[in-house]
Amino acid sequence: MEVRYRNNVPSVVAVRYEPMPEGAIEWGKIINPMAISTVLRRVVDGMGTTKTATAVIGIPASSCLLRNLMVPPVPPAELASVVAGEVEHYGIVRTQGGVHTFLPLNPPKAGAVAEAIPVAVLAVEEDVTHVLREIAERAGIEVEALEPTLYAMFRAAMAASNTNSLLAIMIGSTCGDMAVMSEGNLIAYRRIETGARSLTQLSNIVGSSPNLDRGAVEALATETRRTMEYLRREYPSLPEIGTLRVVVDDPSLASLADHLSQRLGLTVEPVRPYLGPAADPIAVNSTQGPDGMRFAAVSGLGLHGAQKSLTKIPALDLFSTERSVARLQTSKRNLAGSIAASLVAICLGTVGSFVYNGQINAVNKEIKLSEDRLAKIKSEISLVQQQRALKDEQYKILRKNGVPIGPLADALVGSLASGVGLRSFGITPDLNVSITGEAVNEASMIKTVQALQKSPVLQGVMIQSFTRLGGGVEFQVTAKTITTARIKQPSDAPAPSSMNAADQAAAQIDRVTSAATALESGSLPDAEKVAAR
Repeated sequence: MEVRYRNNVPSVVAVRYEPMPEGAIEWGKIINPMAISTVLRRVVDGMGTTKTATAVIGIPASSCLLRNLMVPPVPPAELASVVAGEVEHYGIVRTQGGVHTFLPLNPPKAGAVAEAIPVAVLAVEEDVTHVLREIAERAGIEVEALEPTLYAMFRAAMAASNTNSLLAIMIGSTCGDMAVMSEGNLIAYRRIETGARSLTQLSNIVGSSPNLDRGAVEALATETRRTMEYLRREYPSLPEIGTLRVVVDDPSLASLADHLSQRLGLTVEPVRPYLGPAADPIAVNSTQGPDGMRFAAVSGLGLHGAQKSLTKIPALDLFSTERSVARLQTSKRNLAGSIAASLVAICLGTVGSFVYNGQINAVNKEIKLSEDRLAKIKSEISLVQQQRALKDEQYKILRKNGVPIGPLADALVGSLASGVGLRSFGITPDLNVSITGEAVNEASMIKTVQALQKSPVLQGVMIQSFTRLGGGVEFQVTAKTITTARIKQPSDAPAPSSMNAADQAAAQIDRVTSAATALESGSLPDAEKVAAR
């Protein structure tokens, strides 16, 4: 979905949908980022998106951990540091490059005494953010922000509501989130176990909705009812929440709001994708009906930069570079606090040096430990920055030397026949390309080689070797690519002869097979054995 802003007012100007490549994602984990980036580039080109547009990419719920914590009462300026310490203490982020953000919750206070602050922490491991940035880079898209998809769906619900008090239920593929707003304050935000997969099982059919599971719908209704009862019990002064909204991005769940309304005895409204006052008529038509529900999440992502007067909730961003800076600042603040405490202890020690000598030594040890921790953190941050800078520099050098990285990757993915998989491919500085793969049979291998021979970015494609392994074939193909400046458009390139390519590939296989048979029989002289090998 493409959203444009005019006078700070967002409107949808284009939408497009294409299914995810088969096998690209398994159990919520991205397996084939190259295939996804190819489809993403095709979707963006199909919408006619401008080159200067930036993208907000959603992080699926299966890859984003949500944890509710209680932290000590501190000033707002220090809250981020305290939350970061709690995240490290509980091991919420396990990888060095993992990132987190948090939502301060503001339930009604029981009295004037300062109470612990509830927060909802959203955390993502480094491998998730890395692969999302890789997909965007391969697709030639500049990333503006990485934001949890379910939180973006919550923003879509708030933008579609004319009230500042509601209970919103956001359903992802494997789980969901539930949020409660009261008079503009975020009271609660938590994870629920019900997701689209459990709601669309084939057993226990519900009425006229053959895709909804009766037990899962009943469990979701019970979870919602208990949440409302808990809020009434814990916060008696909380105004009654009469608006319930359900946000789904799966067309098969279009009737979920009606079924929840029947079970709860309340009005439950489905959230349609936000369009804006100047929406394109074609885009408006594409978002109608049950199929239009699939754009609910991306409409929330499109409102990432909208004014808070429209969305009523803050924007989130999980870029790891920002979190690395925050970590370093946290370490500096901790060290400054330790030094200040040490100075106080030293001053007291001048009055009674014999009495407080042991305490002064302990403080000095704390200073040394803090300095060591700071040096270690700086070293780790520097190493990560150097590694990322090296990767960026290698990519820039290849691009500067005219190596067509993007077109070559597209050619490889598009040339794979059914039953053929790539194990590796490499490019030397002199533009020589080496491709290693496996095929279920020789026919699939030949078909792949023929497709590669037709590619405008490859020349001299030939099978270097192949080996029969059980029921499959392992093969190596060599070729030479061309510089970016020499790439011709498909309309200018002459159509290759598929018959010549097939004859060349078949003849080459016959020669290699004959040589292998002669070697096994031992009928060749020594000189010819060398040549056959």
